[in-house]
Amino acid sequence: MPIKDKLDQGIDAAQAGDKIKARTLLTEVVAEDEEQIEAWLWLSQLVDSLEDKVVCLENVLTLDPQNQFAHEELTDVKAQQDRFFAPIYPPGQEEPPPNVVTIPEAVKQPLPTDYPDQDEFDDIWLCPYCAQPTEPNDRKCPHCRKSLIVSRRVREERTAWLWRGIFLQISMMMVIVSLGSAAFVILVRQQGVNNPFLFVPLYFGTAPDSRWEDAGQTVLATFPAWAFWGMLGIIIYTMIMIFLLYIRIPYGNVLYFVSATISLMMGLVGMIAFYSSPLALGLSAFAFLLGVIQFVVTLNLWNDFTFKEHRIQMRIDRDAKSHTGFFHSGRKYSKAGLWGLAAIHLRRAVVANPHKAAYHLALTLAYLNIKRYQLADESLTRFAKLDPDAIEIGPLRDEIRSHMPSR
Repeated sequence: MPIKDKLDQGIDAAQAGDKIKARTLLTEVVAEDEEQIEAWLWLSQLVDSLEDKVVCLENVLTLDPQNQFAHEELTDVKAQQDRFFAPIYPPGQEEPPPNVVTIPEAVKQPLPTDYPDQDEFDDIWLCPYCAQPTEPNDRKCPHCRKSLIVSRRVREERTAWLWRGIFLQISMMMVIVSLGSAAFVILVRQQGVNNPFLFVPLYFGTAPDSRWEDAGQTVLATFPAWAFWGMLGIIIYTMIMIFLLYIRIPYGNVLYFVSATISLMMGLVGMIAFYSSPLALGLSAFAFLLGVIQFVVTLNLWNDFTFKEHRIQMRIDRDAKSHTGFFHSGRKYSKAGLWGLAAIHLRRAVVANPHKAAYHLALTLAYLNIKRYQLADESLTRFAKLDPDAIEIGPLRDEIRSHMPSR
């Protein structure tokens, strides 16, 4: 069947809702002619996995870099990948590969010795960066000196207790603002000043109008600067606590524990020192109660702020099952500098689809970065047979040969 007829039939099947038939026909089209932009576009809407969508859309953009639809679709697909698959890590930590093992488990696992057709890359304890041998309990690669350990949260999702803690901090801030403002207004008005908020700039060093100088002195005497700045400091501290809890900064539970301790101490001291004043006693008792509640929340926050160390292993991603999946993982690790992990995925991609020139080129770069120059030379030779006019061939061949013994 002519390729044009296959393309038309595939599009008709897609429009009729026959997804399997459409995908089969359009896959045959791109297998015969990889420059069929329309087929790649339709396939991007028919494939099931996000990684296959990425491959289809990137092929469209390779052929037509100005294709606006493909640009928008690719942006949306990558956003979905980030939203659904990207775990949360502490600030400053790099994103680890999906296949990691905790440190105690790493030490227990033996080296593989009985794999069929085993080669050097079947050792799961090779460095994921440079693919040199390491021991299971190594924390840094002895060759490239890069860290083999990553930290991951015990609980990736925020727990209900964390949201309770955040809500409690917001409530405390609102109470402080309300009580502080009320106290300011009531106390100042008792001194005959009808518009207390007119004098707030006094606390920031702004001189009042000469007409209000006496009233300003009355305001400062009634509600001194230390009280104003103390209240403002507590509000700012509470806002910072809300932010730190939300982003789950490491040891944020310790900060919350400190906050609970401060509330308890302030409440306890207030009840002892001002027991003769019903208002002060009530406020102190309220602060003490908030501290108790914060302590209860703190005891349930540990998993939100606890991390476990994991050792990166040289394993194939669990969700990489097709040649496009292997290639996508290989490129992901290449961008992260994990060239060892990139190589084992790209090797699978090449085996699954040896006719894809881009796979051989990517594998050549991976081999070159892990200093497997003979393998890089062989991979480049295969790439050159598939795409003899590629401009990358000359520079790569020169780079590889410069590291190989003279023949």
